[in-house]
Amino acid sequence: GLPCWVDIPPPSKAQAVEAAKVDKSQRLALATKKIAPLQDAQTLGIASADEQAQLLAWMRYRVLINRVDTEAAPDIDWPTPPDA
Repeated sequence: GLPCWVDIPPPSKAQAVEAAKVDKSQRLALATKKIAPLQDAQTLGIASADEQAQLLAWMRYRVLINRVDTEAAPDIDWPTPPDA
């Protein structure tokens, strides 16, 4: 009658895909948040060389995230964000 510990089963394919979709959405939101002020500086013509490089890196990251196929979950090799 005592409780016993059992291993939690791995997530189903559908659960893994749903988690990947959430992860992808969060990564895209972060990239968009980082890009906005850098894009503003470039549009105004006041972006430093470092800001321009950061803008390109974040834009490249966002494109790579958009290309991630969440149906491949859990076997997704996520791109590394520029700050990492």
